[in-house]
Parts: sequence; C-alpha cells; structure tokens
Amino acid sequence: MRSRNTLESFRFAFSGLWYALRTQHNTCIHLVSSGYHPLAKVVKDVTAGAVLLTAAVSVIAGLLVLGPPLWTRMFGD
Repeated sequence: MRSRNTLESFRFAFSGLWYALRTQHNTCIHLVSSGYHPLAKVVKDVTAGAVLLTAAVSVIAGLLVLGPPLWTRMFGD
C-alpha cells in the first residue's frame, strides 16, 4: 500500500512538472518580441518553478537511492 502511494505521489509530481513545462512552452510560442512584455515574466516564473521542482525531485530520488547505503556506512547497523 505504501509503495502505491509513493508511486501516485511521483506521478502527481511529474504531471505537475509536465504542466509547468507545457505552459512555459505555449507561452513562449506566443512571445516573440524584443521589448518588455508581461508574458515574459510569466515565462520566466514558470520556468524557474519547473527548475526548482525538478531539483527537489532529484534530491528526493537521490536520497531514496543513496540514503540507506550512506546511512549504514556512516552509522552502522
């Protein structure tokens, strides 16, 4: 049961990341200008959020994979 909840959690996280990247891509398509445009702020904010979310997911995945072996090496059994 716990693994099912964990998989659902990762599925929701990746669907949110996919939505953020898709929003950034769609907004960027409509924004092709050399001057200041309010949509540029939206694109930059969504992209920064997607990078932050990706970094957080990477840290969590790294802890899940490398956490137990490092814990046993540092503190023993």
